[in-house]
Amino acid sequence: MADVMQPTYRAIDWAKQFGELLSSVPEGLFLQVVEQAPIAISITDLNANICYANQRFSQLTGYSLKELKGQNQRMLSSHQTPKECYQRLWKHITSGKVWSGKLVNRTRGGTDYLAEITIAPVFDSTDAISHFIGIQRDISQSYQLTQELSNQKADFESVLNATDSLTVVFDENEKVILDNLAYKTMRTDLSGVEPLSFIAQQMQLQLQMPLNDLLASHEQVTIEYWVRGEKKWLSLSCQPLAHVNEQASHYFSHDTQRLYVLIAQDCTADHQLLVQNHLEQLQGQLSDSKMLAAIRETLQTAAYQLSQPINLLYAMARLNHPLNDTSSDSSKALHEVLTSAEQALTTIQGSMPRLKPEVPVCFEVSLLIEDLALLANSRARRMGVTVQMGWRINATIFAPRIRILSALDLVVEHALVAAVNGGRDKENHQPMVNIAFSTDEDLVSVRVDDNGPLLSKEACHRIMQPFYNRESLRNEFGLGLCLARDVILENSGTMDVVPIDSGGSRVILTLPVVQEEEAFDDSEND
Repeated sequence: MADVMQPTYRAIDWAKQFGELLSSVPEGLFLQVVEQAPIAISITDLNANICYANQRFSQLTGYSLKELKGQNQRMLSSHQTPKECYQRLWKHITSGKVWSGKLVNRTRGGTDYLAEITIAPVFDSTDAISHFIGIQRDISQSYQLTQELSNQKADFESVLNATDSLTVVFDENEKVILDNLAYKTMRTDLSGVEPLSFIAQQMQLQLQMPLNDLLASHEQVTIEYWVRGEKKWLSLSCQPLAHVNEQASHYFSHDTQRLYVLIAQDCTADHQLLVQNHLEQLQGQLSDSKMLAAIRETLQTAAYQLSQPINLLYAMARLNHPLNDTSSDSSKALHEVLTSAEQALTTIQGSMPRLKPEVPVCFEVSLLIEDLALLANSRARRMGVTVQMGWRINATIFAPRIRILSALDLVVEHALVAAVNGGRDKENHQPMVNIAFSTDEDLVSVRVDDNGPLLSKEACHRIMQPFYNRESLRNEFGLGLCLARDVILENSGTMDVVPIDSGGSRVILTLPVVQEEEAFDDSEND
């Protein structure tokens, strides 16, 4: 049991002060006060034998005053208090110190109770200890209540710790009152940063939403964050708690203290499933247009390659044989070849599939870039390329959204393949692609850098032309940048390719921005 050693007055000083105090008190009043005091008081001799006990002491212990007188205080022991506690008690009071602590005593009826006791030595006129005075009260009920509250809190914390959701109770000043194991685990993951403060900061950065707005709205919001190289998502909800103010100054007012409980559910698996579904949807939307574009380019390539010998044959025929002269066998054969070639060229040109028209719409660039990042990162992981991307811009574009996304995806695909092939002759080459976005009042600019093979200025210009073959650069990848450029030009944009001195190429795209009033008018027309 806890005990406290306190200093006491020496006998001469105490007797002088007490005598002065009693001089103004009616005779017998002091004894009446002690006898009728609502707290148990006893006086013992130097051997702890009871010399006096008041009525409250008798009521507390169940012994009559006659039974108590002359008995040793040990008669009240329940033998539940450790001997060391009695030893410290006795050492303190015999050395002239006041002892305060708790003892488990037992009543005459055999009921144990927890007594809060203060024992002080009494000094005579020679400054020697003559008696001991003890004051005690039964604190069993308050102790039981305290333990019950402690057990309830422990049980509540056990329940909270058994849940996977991060749970924290905090006050109006965002001071943490109670948290669970998931909250402590996140604090460890964040290297000691308080999760509540971190969540509030991320809400402000990602959603432009302070924590107070979440408290007031009672809605659920989702934030993302990185921990140990893994991206996670949290679904947040917050509810107020009615809590009586525990401060003593509020005893009569019964004021309530505003507390809040924040629950953060790890929704990473669900979010990843949604992202995967969205990725598959995007890939499905782009695959049709890419497939048609690939067919068109193949047929255009075939038509282009076929037109060259046809033109050559026409030139030869004009020089050596008039086209209308079919008298000779060679002229007839040449005429038949040209006719067959023209029919083949016409067939090829007529077989080219038409791209499905897409209605232009107003859309936020940030949403377009999110989809582009999803597509780019999915492909980059398979190819082993590191992609760095910055995309926090606010702008609106009026254009066919899927075609613009397809064009940007082609540009990124070009950069990824170039970055991979650029390291074939280099040791410790780490393929990298940097994608940056910027905006001003009129234009959205996109810059895509790769660390692939170094290109000449001539190659950068020809790379956007139809049928340009980069096989000499060992970077043949299919569609090229021609289709992407056509889409950008169709939507009043620009597209350029420039070399990077350290190696690789840079593709720069621009698209016109729609002003707010224009976006509003377009939405009304739709």
